[in-house]
Amino acid sequence: FSAEAESGTGVSMVGVGPAVGFGASMLGPYTPTTIAATATKSDGRRVFEIDGQPASDWVYNWLGDSVKNEYENGGLILPQTAQSPIAIQVGGAGEYVTAHCAAFGKDEQGISFVDFFAPIPQGSKLTIMDSGSGPQTGYASALNQAFDDATASVDPRAALLVYCGGMAIAVGDNLNAGLQEEGFASKIGK
Repeated sequence: FSAEAESGTGVSMVGVGPAVGFGASMLGPYTPTTIAATATKSDGRRVFEIDGQPASDWVYNWLGDSVKNEYENGGLILPQTAQSPIAIQVGGAGEYVTAHCAAFGKDEQGISFVDFFAPIPQGSKLTIMDSGSGPQTGYASALNQAFDDATASVDPRAALLVYCGGMAIAVGDNLNAGLQEEGFASKIGK
């Protein structure tokens, strides 16, 4: 889209030359909850056990009936976890890498598992994250923080906003609300 029009189809490309100052910010607009566990058996993106119990049981107990069919038959669960991904605690206190649950499944021996959209190292501390009011507001506070971070050292003339699939599901049609939120809009001159 541009100030004049938008397109529902097509491919967007962005070119940045060497004379263009570039600021960036990457953040996950989630806060940790008190629900935490340990990945006790995993292989890459596939987790078999959490806190010594089948990972599929743990995830089902967390998400409940919204994933009952997928729990019983296998299947994708990204939409049900888009607003509350699981995160791996890394580095110091308060540092997390989010990883949405992708699907329930069973291997060739019938052992149940949960696939994630990122590798989950065995022994990782997993924390359920919460998006708060983010989806309803188009993540206005996250947009403000990203803008402040990205413009700390440059004066931008354009912006590029990229969402992962889970965030796109969580925000849905509310992105415009975030972009038009008074605090953010005043920063970009609207």
